[in-house]
Amino acid sequence: MKFEEKGMITTFPNIDCPIIYFLIKDNEVVYVGQSSLGICRPFQHTTKDFDSVSILKCKNEELDYLESRFILKYKPKYNHSILNSYSYSYKKIRELIRKETHFTQFTLNDLKYIVKTFEVPVETFEGVNYITREDFEKILFFLNSNGIDSCSSLRKFYT
Repeated sequence: MKFEEKGMITTFPNIDCPIIYFLIKDNEVVYVGQSSLGICRPFQHTTKDFDSVSILKCKNEELDYLESRFILKYKPKYNHSILNSYSYSYKKIRELIRKETHFTQFTLNDLKYIVKTFEVPVETFEGVNYITREDFEKILFFLNSNGIDSCSSLRKFYT
């Protein structure tokens, strides 16, 4: 028998690819998430107040970057902790590098030099530059594994 209730219900396509999803309340993004398993995950958020869901299909390797990008763009009220874990502002990176390396005088100019040299993708939101946690960890590893502890040792590494 053919399905007859099409006019009375909402039908969802079978989406089993990676997605970025947006929980929306009164046309405002209140949460951005990701799922590598498709459309089921957005509806598991039983403690978040939302009235609709929008999805963006993507590739699995794009999930972290896109989720972070949209969190930075929309600043959803339910994503506060994730904002700090997926993307780091330049100022946060400066403080972390000073704390976690011997490069105690690390400056924003040093960071700009590294970003330019390594061609690290930068996301700018409301005038603040951000890079992904993954790229920050690569920079941190580079500094620590090469014993770079000053601007001059950083520049010597590339000359």
